[in-house]
Amino acid sequence: MEYYISEVEEVRQKLGLEKFYLAGHSWGGLLSMEYALRYPEHLKGLIIISMIDNIADYVTHLKEILNDEFASYQVEYMSDTELRGEYQDPAYRKYIDHMYKEYVNRKQPSKMSHQIDIQSKPVYNTFQGDNEFIINGDLDGWDRSNDIHNIKVPTLLTFGAHETMPLATAQRMQKSIPNSRLVITPNGGHNHMVDNPEVFFTNLRRYFTDIFQGKFGE
Repeated sequence: MEYYISEVEEVRQKLGLEKFYLAGHSWGGLLSMEYALRYPEHLKGLIIISMIDNIADYVTHLKEILNDEFASYQVEYMSDTELRGEYQDPAYRKYIDHMYKEYVNRKQPSKMSHQIDIQSKPVYNTFQGDNEFIINGDLDGWDRSNDIHNIKVPTLLTFGAHETMPLATAQRMQKSIPNSRLVITPNGGHNHMVDNPEVFFTNLRRYFTDIFQGKFGE
């Protein structure tokens, strides 16, 4: 965590930015919160995309959506497979692929087909685990829910209506962060900027417009 926070700060210094807007999605949203709490003097504003302020609520929500999507014997099968570490089990991969299509990338647009996967799997596995629907890495236990009230800059919280992060926690965050706004993208998963870009970028544009016009928080 210290390494990645220091990387963001190093980029700021190299670019010569005294103050700037910071946006982060998912893990990037977590990192953005950490940076905002460490270096508030350098931020003009904060945009947290599909990330809540603690892992425990995320784990609880994952269990809820798994129980919504699958029969109890299927959930038990997935749990047993994870305990054995057999993440390439064909039936397990089928269940996980279903969850990705429902809660992460709902639209699967063809324009994404050109993208190259540059994710560092060892880093992801160390922090998260094998996939988005299990947490057994270093992030397990992460919690900033008692600290986010110290984030004072204009903050946009943007989430998909049908995603991995619990919206109830997002609503509580909006109440905790003094100068914040929560927006929900309809029919959007965890990557709701891709699922419903018209709504996502309209909300993003309104965030900046209202700040520049002195209307944010009204």
